[in-house]
Amino acid sequence: MAELEGYRKIIEGARQIIGNYKATFKIDPTWPMKKIGDLCVSMQYGLSIPLDENGVGQKIFRMNEIVEGKLVDSGRMKRAELKPEEFEKYRLRKGDILFNRTNSFEHVGRTGIFLLDGDYAFASYLVRLVVNADSVNPLFLNALMNTDWFQQGVKMLASRAIGQANISASNLAGFEVPVPSLDIQAQIISTLDVERPLVESNRKLIDIYEAKIKEKLGEILGTSAYESAVGESSISLSEPAMDLSEPRGVSLADSSSSG
Repeated sequence: MAELEGYRKIIEGARQIIGNYKATFKIDPTWPMKKIGDLCVSMQYGLSIPLDENGVGQKIFRMNEIVEGKLVDSGRMKRAELKPEEFEKYRLRKGDILFNRTNSFEHVGRTGIFLLDGDYAFASYLVRLVVNADSVNPLFLNALMNTDWFQQGVKMLASRAIGQANISASNLAGFEVPVPSLDIQAQIISTLDVERPLVESNRKLIDIYEAKIKEKLGEILGTSAYESAVGESSISLSEPAMDLSEPRGVSLADSSSSG
């Protein structure tokens, strides 16, 4: 029916906006090039210990929780019991950037910034960048590392094995990126901050109109019949889940390893 079709078109349009949006900005060729390692106070591999889902210990970020340039607590995070001194060594602080160094070629290089409250650490196949705030704003560097320009360039550093790719911290440290003045960085961040809420509003549209579809189908079929049909059907109104699995068949190096 026309009403349902209209709802579906709104959902599809919103999904296209979300799927096609990527934070971008013009890179001025006159900006000085600097090595990432020179912009950082430290670069550190994460914890190389078993993780579990029993709800005990500290939450540990993995690649799965790097979503659209941010670290996101999915509510299903794995944990590890750490001694206080060990946790302090790997504890994330606001402004830390995590870089996925080992995964499939598609996912290697995925980057996100930590902006959450709470206690979190990070897994060994991630590299933590702690930036020198006198040289670069972490929000700018994170945005830059999520551009196609950076992602395409840094993947050229990847070494490949069967089904896996790796970019060592030392190779990442030597990668040069354009760095404008802090004032220009702030201007770029301000512009991106205006764009992001507009994209997020499309996510809310999807939720609203999926609810409208469910409500309308409930009216047409009857609530109990609709719930039974949905329960038996493999069709979902939601977006299909992406395969963002952890590296498979990889022996994770000790956190003190260089690559």
